[in-house]
Amino acid sequence: MDKKLVFLDSVLLQQDMRIRLPKSVLVNIDGKAGETRLDVYFDAITKEIILRNSDNQNNKESKIKKQG
Repeated sequence: MDKKLVFLDSVLLQQDMRIRLPKSVLVNIDGKAGETRLDVYFDAITKEIILRNSDNQNNKESKIKKQG
């Protein structure tokens, strides 16, 4: 995975297992609260959680399928 990481904020894992994301996440992924779906990945080697804009991923995959 190409890693060009940008630190946005530190967040606290709530007791009910929720994570409140900072608004800067929505700005950086071109997302809208209540509308944007995020894909959640876990890298078992580095123990990192990765969030990806599901809409952007689906658009890339559909473009690849159309080209192939």
